[in-house]
Amino acid sequence: MVAQMKPEFLRALVDMGSNGIRYSISDLSPDRARIMPTIYQDRSAISLYDAQYQAGKPIPIPQSIIDGLLTNLLRFKKTCEDFEVPHNRVRVVATEATRKALNSDDFRQQIEKATGWTVELLNKEEEGRIGALGVASSFPSIKGLVMDLGGGSIQMTWMTSQNGEVKTSPKGAVSFPYGAAALMKRLGE
Repeated sequence: MVAQMKPEFLRALVDMGSNGIRYSISDLSPDRARIMPTIYQDRSAISLYDAQYQAGKPIPIPQSIIDGLLTNLLRFKKTCEDFEVPHNRVRVVATEATRKALNSDDFRQQIEKATGWTVELLNKEEEGRIGALGVASSFPSIKGLVMDLGGGSIQMTWMTSQNGEVKTSPKGAVSFPYGAAALMKRLGE
């Protein structure tokens, strides 16, 4: 199956969320782009959110967590090479837990040094917009409030989607620090 795919149409994504790291490779060949089939997916059960708290107090992401993530990223990099995904077609995005990490800059630099991939730190509005687009791709038409519950935050975006045209509020997404892991931590205190 890999031989039939053309590498120039492959896209890889690393989604570094608060409750897990997701890895995927999709085939955007013209005859399949509309459905964007995922040809590879994996998930690491690394909670970047939980790793940043010790005895209820914020701490930097521990080096042991970073090392574990780097091992998984290098494994995914090898997978991308096996599928012949072009290096410039790999996107690494990070959300709330990385935005708030006390050692966010060092964390992202270690990833870039080990993999050659730059970590794109999504702002809250962009995270909400991307979540809304994901919802829009699943339904023929939508008009209403889209909520994307993550581990560290929740984004809400007003959107309409009809006949392939997606519009979101010009004010953008609203983000609140009430994701699943954040709420569990607060309720446990």
